[in-house]
Amino acid sequence: NPVIVGTVNILNTATSYPAPYGNWYWGSRHQMLITAADLTAAGLTAGMITALSFEIANINLTQPLNNYEIKLGTTAATAITTFQVGPMTTVFTSATYMPTVGVNTHTFSVPFFWDGVSNLIVETCHNNTSFTENATFRQTATAYNSTVYYRADAAGVCSNTAVTGFNAQRPNMHFWRSTGTWSYSWSPGASLSDS
Repeated sequence: NPVIVGTVNILNTATSYPAPYGNWYWGSRHQMLITAADLTAAGLTAGMITALSFEIANINLTQPLNNYEIKLGTTAATAITTFQVGPMTTVFTSATYMPTVGVNTHTFSVPFFWDGVSNLIVETCHNNTSFTENATFRQTATAYNSTVYYRADAAGVCSNTAVTGFNAQRPNMHFWRSTGTWSYSWSPGASLSDS
């Protein structure tokens, strides 16, 4: 079962943000901060994260999102009002992605290791060449600025560090973990001598 971060039912509109499936503008880039305290309180422990889900109440948009991607990284920041520039790992890409009502799960192509103590950044982005509306997300208010976003009717949204806005509100997220067990083995690869 996933670990769910955020349980409130605040809804964005078809034209408001944050909305990681947002097509009111051609493209949108989001970064969402989840503190280690929030992750731990939800029940997440150190280990491999293998998938991420969002909760959608209404689709609204009428075209798929082009070049949809999700990246994960860690940060020392405890609130965000600008895009974080630390190392990010691309964990999911899709040439086109069309959300559905309910839980939308993105299975990672590369599992992401969370160390159990670092704050987590989830980044999403896509870039279309036309607009419709934003999907409606179930979201939760946070005690800190937890989401920053940029949206534009332009190309190059995913590499743009400009900020359109930020919120103390974050889409609810489900974190899926590896169900496997860890085993370790070690054997010397070489021998040492004093000759």
